[in-house]
Order: sequence, then structure tokens, then C-alpha cells
Amino acid sequence: MIFPDMGLEPACRYFRQGANDWLAPNAQYACVTKYLSDISYLRSARRLLYTLHMNNTTQTQNTSAPLLPSSKGIQLSRMKLGFKVVVGLTLLVVGEMSGVTATAGHMDRNPRLAHARELMGKYYRKSVVKKAEHFSTVESFVKNTTRSSLQGKFRKMSPQVATALLQEASRYSFDPIFLMAVIAHESGFNPLAIGTSGEIGLMQIKPDTAEWIADKYDLKYDSAETLKNPVENIKIGAAYMSFLRERFDSHSRLYLAAYNMGAKNVDRALDRNVWPRDYPSAVMNHYIRFYTELNKMPQIVAPSRKKSMMISALVLLIPSLATQ
Repeated sequence: MIFPDMGLEPACRYFRQGANDWLAPNAQYACVTKYLSDISYLRSARRLLYTLHMNNTTQTQNTSAPLLPSSKGIQLSRMKLGFKVVVGLTLLVVGEMSGVTATAGHMDRNPRLAHARELMGKYYRKSVVKKAEHFSTVESFVKNTTRSSLQGKFRKMSPQVATALLQEASRYSFDPIFLMAVIAHESGFNPLAIGTSGEIGLMQIKPDTAEWIADKYDLKYDSAETLKNPVENIKIGAAYMSFLRERFDSHSRLYLAAYNMGAKNVDRALDRNVWPRDYPSAVMNHYIRFYTELNKMPQIVAPSRKKSMMISALVLLIPSLATQ
């Protein structure tokens, strides 16, 4: 067994390559501890757990043999180790299966990621959006961008506007950065913007459409003046986008086009075998721009659910190792 003479770094190189048979268990544990945050080591860690489980099973039949031989004579409680190995292996298997299921079905417990995949389609895998999958600064980015984009007297409302973006995105399972992209294209974050066809506010909604959506979703709407309130405008605009999303079976190119030209006009275009693309492309350009800016920010990467479960399993086992 190669330890401790060869040193930790060379030993861990063997460990990473899966050569666990050549390493004493205390060397293997040292490698797991040192590289616990490195996902590339977790497959070797799973092999280690299985080996320890088999060692434990063997030692219950021969109590006179040392449980985990090493140069320091490490001793473990067979009962505690057996229990913790079983629990650890269970966590690892569940983590592995949940990761495979999410990948295979393109489902994700995070609505932002699920919607991002919906928007990007086959281009998601190599996009700047995917690079931000596990960024923990998305909420801060929304708040900072909202604060810097609103002008004049509305800047002091940026906390409420950012909160509305995050809450409505969560309510309808949107990526909040998508709602920001719509606003950036529609009004440039000007709550008082008036469109050529009478659209009003951040998300450029017509009063008759707003009244209908507000009634359908039980939202506040008193008059066209309501749409000049940026928070109420976002609530109505997000609800309308959600309606169109359901109407066009989550086909992002179609529900985005419908937001601009109306659902019936999109239907007529499809009847002529014409797929609207100008407006969806313009919004998606803002979407990519925002994610490009997000990728430039210093990030704290939150671990994926699969990785978190694997690390939890390893953490569960490490305290049971008593070195002498």
C-alpha cells in the first residue's frame, strides 16, 4: 500500500485515477477530505465507499483482524461504520439517479433553469446561459440591473421593481432575466413609455389587454394610469406572457411573437407557413446580453443538487474515522 511514504499529492493522483487498491484507507480518506469540493473525485469516492462496505462485511466474520489496516493502525467501530456506509451509499445513489433523471428529461427543480432551456432550445448547452446554471448571484444581478436601468424619480422604486420581477418570475416559472429582457426591448426600463398603438409602461401593455388580463388573473387595474406604476405593470405583463405561453404550448418563439403582434396574428402567420422571428430575436438578444454581463461578475457558484447530496454523504462518513 502506497502511504504514507509517497506523500499526499502523489497518492491523490492515484486516487483520482481510481487506483484505490494501492492506497491504504487512511490515504483514501485524506484524498476525499482534501478534494471534497471537486466533483471529479466523487466517482472514486463512491468506489471507496463500496470498498469500505465490503471490508466491514468481511471484518464482522473475523473480529481478530484489523478493520482498516494502515501504518497508523486506524480502528473504527464496525457497527457505526456499517450504518454510515449504508446511509452514505444510499445518498450517493439517490443523488446520481436524480441527476440522471433531470438530464434525461430536461426537467429541473429550478424554474429559472427550466425556462432557460425552453428559451434556448438546442443552443442552451453551449450558451452563456448554461454557464450561469449554478450562479448564486442572479438575484443580486436583477436588483443591480434594475437600479442602474431605472431613471429619475423611479430609481428609488428599484427595490420594489426588482422584487416584483423576482416574485412574478417565480409565480409563473419564468427566468427573471427573461422578463428583464422583455422590458429592455419594450420600453428601455422607462415606466412612462407610450407605444405607437397606445401601449403603456415597462412591458408596453395596451389598456384593453390589461383590463382583460387583470380580470382573468384577479389583478389590480383601475385605469390606464395603473400601467404607469412599474410594479403593477410587471404583474399584468408577466400574467399576460404566462397566458400566451400556455396558449402556444410553451413554444418560446411563438408566445414571444404573440406578445408583440397578438395571438390571432401569430395564428394567421402560421396558417401561411410564416414563423415570426424579428421580435423574438430582438428580445433574445437582450437576454443573451444580460447573461453575458452576469458571467462577467464575480461569482459564488452554488453546488448542484446532485453534487450537494454526494458531498453530504462523504461528510457523513469522515467524522467516523479516528486517526491515531
